[in-house]
Amino acid sequence: MAPVGRWQQGRDLSWYAKGDEASKEAEAARIKEEKRKLKEAEEDAMLAAMGLPVPVRNNANLTPLGEKAHEADVKDKLEEKVKDGEDEERAKRREEKGHSRRHRDDDGERKRRHRTRSRSRDRERRHRHRDRSRSRDRRRDNDRDERRRHRSRSRDHKRREDRPELQQLIPGPEPALYFPQCHPSESTIPHPRVFLVSFRSASSAGSPYFPSSVLFDWQELAKSKRESVFAKIPKDWLLPSSQTAQYTETSNISVLDVPRTCGILTEKELDLTENYDATDLVKMMAERQIKSTEVVTAFCKRAAVAQQCVNCLTEIMFDEAMARARECDEYLRKEGKVLGLLHGLPISLKDSFNVRGVQATIGYVSFIPHPPSATNSALVTVLGSLGAVFYVKTNLPQTMMTADSHNNIFGRTLNPHKLSHTAGGSTGGEGALLAMKGSVLGVATDIAGSNRIPAICCGGSSLKPTAARVPFAGGVAVGRLGSPGSVPVVIGPCGRSTRDYALFMQSVISAQPWLIDENSLNVPWRSIPSSPTTTANKPLRFGLIRGCSERPLHPPIARALHTTATKLKAQGHEIVLLDEKIPDLYKTAMLAWKFFMLDPKKTPFQHIRASGEPPVPSLKTAGFPELRDWQPSLDELWDLNVEKAGVVKAWHKLMVGEMAAAGEGKGGEDGLDAILMPGYQSVAPKHDTYGLPVYTVVINLLNYPSGVLSVGRAEREGDAEFVKERTGYEPAYEPEECEGLPTHVQIVGKSMMDEELVEVMKVVESVLKE
Repeated sequence: MAPVGRWQQGRDLSWYAKGDEASKEAEAARIKEEKRKLKEAEEDAMLAAMGLPVPVRNNANLTPLGEKAHEADVKDKLEEKVKDGEDEERAKRREEKGHSRRHRDDDGERKRRHRTRSRSRDRERRHRHRDRSRSRDRRRDNDRDERRRHRSRSRDHKRREDRPELQQLIPGPEPALYFPQCHPSESTIPHPRVFLVSFRSASSAGSPYFPSSVLFDWQELAKSKRESVFAKIPKDWLLPSSQTAQYTETSNISVLDVPRTCGILTEKELDLTENYDATDLVKMMAERQIKSTEVVTAFCKRAAVAQQCVNCLTEIMFDEAMARARECDEYLRKEGKVLGLLHGLPISLKDSFNVRGVQATIGYVSFIPHPPSATNSALVTVLGSLGAVFYVKTNLPQTMMTADSHNNIFGRTLNPHKLSHTAGGSTGGEGALLAMKGSVLGVATDIAGSNRIPAICCGGSSLKPTAARVPFAGGVAVGRLGSPGSVPVVIGPCGRSTRDYALFMQSVISAQPWLIDENSLNVPWRSIPSSPTTTANKPLRFGLIRGCSERPLHPPIARALHTTATKLKAQGHEIVLLDEKIPDLYKTAMLAWKFFMLDPKKTPFQHIRASGEPPVPSLKTAGFPELRDWQPSLDELWDLNVEKAGVVKAWHKLMVGEMAAAGEGKGGEDGLDAILMPGYQSVAPKHDTYGLPVYTVVINLLNYPSGVLSVGRAEREGDAEFVKERTGYEPAYEPEECEGLPTHVQIVGKSMMDEELVEVMKVVESVLKE
């Protein structure tokens, strides 16, 4: 007998031995039925696992044995229903009808699944086709760009073959920088002198200023920009080159008298630029005593002379200014009225303001390829609606965060009183131009003293209002937007007289700047009929701050403060010493500087590295040594705001008085009308030695309005009695170098009381003139 296989174990094989054919067929049908049920069970389990409905099986394909079992099952059901009183035929038809309905449901479910699978396959097919098309487009674009780069490299190598000096500067392939929106990482920084500019943005495509792909030496790029600006000065207004050659940053000469002696300006033009302030000129033009074209021509000529002496301009708009002046004159002739409160008045602008059609490079070589401004800053729009005429933009420092107006595009602005000394910053171009009387009214920004420091160095005056009273929107951002810092940027005027600041503020605010700048305050300018002395019928109460130990006052500034306080006291005003009552000035200034350091990306230095230009020397002394390794965190930002709140509260008590601060009085009895203090510890120092603006940045942190007035000149003999020590001064005190340079006083008012501050400045201004 043959051995039994494993598959045969446990089975009855007697039928095999007997040879019963019928039994063979029955057994085969049974096995087939078991396999079918097993397969159906597996399919049902799979559908259930997928969350799909399990269909009712169609019995049409049952085996004969299965059909008999099914018929028996149906018969049993029919018999049960007959026993319940139902008709046999009707029950049978109902059963068959139910079976047909289940069959239709199964077919509908299969059709729906089929349609779903078909849609999925079509969608996947479309996505694959789209991806393949995009991939082909990318490959085609990359190939085209590579061919262009190859052609560009071929042209560049040809140029380097023609210029061996460039071949030595570039050791290998040049990295491409894409302007105007580029913040490269360290790995993309080109050679310190040469970089490739490739335009990819729509705004710069087809620019008439630069080709689409050109190899630039950054020094040549800066030189080209500088020469294009200088070329706008008419030849008749140029000084002899032999004369301008002596105007260097190492020369100790003064150039204040050059406009009068050069012969370029007529006597009437000299009179218009020297003997009137903005208020006078606006009135004279409105009354038709003079024309706007005469005034604008005079100041354009004087600005051109100033540029050749002290290098104070970044953009020249003489032609546009003359066209605007003619428009003002024609309007006045036809309409019989002025365009606005500043009708026909020439106003100079810091380079950071956008003027439509004019570039704003703000001292960065990497900004030179930017297209001209497409829109105006909010303040430029307001001033234009008031009838102002824009004729120049003025120089500023690289990063706008030093007090020396020096950058690698336009070079260094010099102090007209002594060329070897700084003109201040970051609005040094305005300060120098005003000192040369090439402007009667200018506009500047201020975040640490930028508008006041040039007046301190060049001997003028300026006003820093409370933040947001003058619209700031639309200017060129030098740093990273969205800073969480608490030191606001402020815009204010600089000029010749305090009453011009009242004219400027009243005119700008009357134009409702909050309608075009959402951050500008909706606070109208309050009209104060006369000075506080006669209005209140009592003397003013001044606080006096005589410096801090970390930055002791040089003798000329100590004498200027003493002179101002003495003259005010002689007029019956009260002077209160505050040196022991205020928070430490040096620590408060350091607190303000910490807010400036919250940008971890150091955005201004990214702009510098983008072209490979070097940082200017003054940046080395523009920060606090104590903060060299300071790394801000989010927790420290909270602590900074708490510390600032404590400082503001302490100053507030001094300004309004202890009683008013405690809610026990209306203020005035022990409060202050203003504070007298230095704006800087010295007269204008030598280039790149200004250092930290301790006395001005404190006022920015407090958001108090303040102004600077010129007091006199440094005199070695007169200053000698104020010398306390010959060491410990920062920068070093050198009486011979300070001789003849302007001295100053800073006047600080209460927040949002700019109107009162202007009137107090008028009082101080009149006292100093006596």
